Amino acid sequence: MKKRVELSSYCFIVSALTIAVLCGILLYVLKQQDNRWPVIILGVLIVGLLLPTLFYMPLSLSVDNKYLNINRPLRIKSTPLEDIAAVKLCPPTMGAIRIAGSGGWFGWYGWFR
Repeated sequence: MKKRVELSSYCFIVSALTIAVLCGILLYVLKQQDNRWPVIILGVLIVGLLLPTLFYMPLSLSVDNKYLNINRPLRIKSTPLEDIAAVKLCPPTMGAIRIAGSGGWFGWYGWFR
C-alpha cells in the first residue's frame, strides 16, 4: 500500500514564496555587484537551504509486510512495524511544541512533542 503525501496550501505557499524571495535577492545582487564573490556565497547559501529538503521532504508513505516506509527524494526512512505501539490521528495544529523540524518548508517533518 502506498499513499502520496499532499502538501497543505500553507506548505506550498511558504516554499514558493521563500524560493521566489531567495531568487529575487540573488538576481538583485547579481545586477548590483561587479565582484562575483557575494553572488557565489549567496548561491551556495540558497543551495544549502534547498539541498536538505531532498533528504527530509516526505513524498509518500508505504507499508510492506515488515516496515512502514517514509519515501523521500534521496532516501527512504523505514520503521519496523513491530516497533509501532499505537497510531492516532493528529489534527493539523500549530500548537505542537517543535523540538526540531520544518514548519512548512517543503512539508511538515521533524520531531514534535
